[in-house]
Amino acid sequence: MRLKASFVFGNIYDAPKLVSRRFDVVFQSIGSLCWLPDLKEWSRVVAGLLNEGGRYVLEESHPSADVLVQAPGTGHLQPELPYFHDEPLEFNDGGDYAAPDAQFTHNRSIEFIHPLGDVVTRLIEAGLTIDRLTESPRCVFPRYRMMEETRPGDWEPPGKLRGKLPMSYILRGA
Repeated sequence: MRLKASFVFGNIYDAPKLVSRRFDVVFQSIGSLCWLPDLKEWSRVVAGLLNEGGRYVLEESHPSADVLVQAPGTGHLQPELPYFHDEPLEFNDGGDYAAPDAQFTHNRSIEFIHPLGDVVTRLIEAGLTIDRLTESPRCVFPRYRMMEETRPGDWEPPGKLRGKLPMSYILRGA
């Protein structure tokens, strides 16, 4: 099966200007919401990109996992970041999820933790009907150094934590 695809580079908030059509499916992948400061505008853009009867699918890191950090040198997770926080969070850490030990020249990043209720509410306010929200104890990358790959592409905390913490979610709507 061959699919025809085109890729557009740009800011999500500019999508209505960058593409001149609507779609049957809009998919947003994991790790994208943390870069967006304005969920109200984001949800308006998503709703505006859908054809009548179109589907929206979001696979994302669970925001409750975003507040936890692994204590240095241990396998213990502890809450460090605020779940309910409207202001951007600034980080200046080396490495990233794909290469935790990598050294970069420019490490500053600005990120946002968007509570799950805010994500759902903004999509509903934009006119979408949410018909499915599934949370998972698995993640597609080793969010914490102690995580173990339980099957190809699925990572979970080890031992007593396995299966007990939400690591990701999939939301589906129209």
